[in-house]
Amino acid sequence: MNFCGHPLTIETPPDRVGGQTLRDQGRLGRFLQLDELLPLLCDPLDKQSLAREGDLLRASDRIYPIVDGRPHLFPCDLARVAEFLSGPDLLRRFRSLSPMEQYCAFGMLKGSTDNNNLDPEDTWYGRHLWRACRMLQDVRGTFLDVGCDDPLLSRGLLHPDVAYVGLEPSAGTSSAMRVGGLGEFLPFRDGSFDAAGFQTSLDHVFDYQLALAEARRVIRPGGRLYLATLLWTGERAQLYTDTVHFHHFRQHQIEAALTGGFDVREVHAYGWKGDSHRFGVYLSAVRT
Repeated sequence: MNFCGHPLTIETPPDRVGGQTLRDQGRLGRFLQLDELLPLLCDPLDKQSLAREGDLLRASDRIYPIVDGRPHLFPCDLARVAEFLSGPDLLRRFRSLSPMEQYCAFGMLKGSTDNNNLDPEDTWYGRHLWRACRMLQDVRGTFLDVGCDDPLLSRGLLHPDVAYVGLEPSAGTSSAMRVGGLGEFLPFRDGSFDAAGFQTSLDHVFDYQLALAEARRVIRPGGRLYLATLLWTGERAQLYTDTVHFHHFRQHQIEAALTGGFDVREVHAYGWKGDSHRFGVYLSAVRT
């Protein structure tokens, strides 16, 4: 088996690391704070510069809130969409939403179900965290974590000197700094980061090809992309059984999405829960 020209064999299950260990490490790491983030931020739609006015960020014709010290830079008013989705006669009224609001509504509906991520102390999830630590051990400089979920846990995967920015579409409860936004509409200037990663988050993104193109835009030339995701074989890959993810990726989909924008340099594959119909792939690629 080959992946982007690299031999690919399923490796034996590695060691594991506990979630609390990583959270403790994450607390010691560097998070970019709001004042440091402001020069990197831009309008998620047209990439205009933003000016801060108190608890607002303003582009020429749009404003975005700063909530509890965290910028919320979504491509539409998610509160309006959420209110719309909670109302009656949804199908008849759906046409009144703008295309962007419809797009965000799909994501909110899928994200409204219980997330089926495993507990960080689960053996299999602990093995994933070990693999991610291995993959990310050489990251330095500035790092964007797309779909960071718990930023303390995700931050603990990296060297403490890395300047970390987490982006997450859900509200969450963590006290750590993170930016609210979508992977398809990254609210950052071109070339803002030395590296970016999707740690099992890409299959939650509605338009994964756009998200990878956006990641390429915000990574400086020669910087790195780090991607961990499940790949599914033809057996039992049906998506209709899944209430959380938008995609069950086949190998050719990820290979095609990376072609032309990234040069894969290292890739590892691991079994997942003893399954024969899917496996985890962990890769690093240079932004071309």
